[in-house]
Amino acid sequence: MASTARLPPRLRRYTPAHVQTADAIVVLGAKVSATGEACLSLRFRVAHAVMLFHAQAAPLLVFSGGAPKGRPSEASVARALAVAEKVSPAACLCEERSRSTHENARFTARLLADRPVKKILLVTDGYHMPRARWLFTRAGFEVVPAPSPRPWNTRSAPSRTWWRMRELAALVKDALFSR
Repeated sequence: MASTARLPPRLRRYTPAHVQTADAIVVLGAKVSATGEACLSLRFRVAHAVMLFHAQAAPLLVFSGGAPKGRPSEASVARALAVAEKVSPAACLCEERSRSTHENARFTARLLADRPVKKILLVTDGYHMPRARWLFTRAGFEVVPAPSPRPWNTRSAPSRTWWRMRELAALVKDALFSR
């Protein structure tokens, strides 16, 4: 997992114009390879969350995301990236069972049920934020969107269209079938 333990310098330079505070920063997972390598989206999400944490936006980082059997979880890989960027392991929690955004919200709510966490900064990609925000609000959180700064133009036009259509279909599915 050593290959996931460092973030590229260009990801560490990002700082927002202002930082809102919350009880926790919740980072949604993204694809991790069989060898434990984080995809670019996950790296951007973690870099953004680490920047918020170091700016004292919240005292707790929660990483949410499971894994197919035999692979490292998205949450554990994200945590390793954060710890490599000088985040105390004691400030990190991992939710490693979820396989969908709906489960991210449900399982994170269960994980935090015994803690005084109501207001969260939610970190995910911008295209994913509307549905993720809705699901985390339904799970009982006051959600402050904190989309990662990944430039949308790093994806091709067909890819952007595919991701938008995927999110629309997932929103319909979640609205109809999730409780």
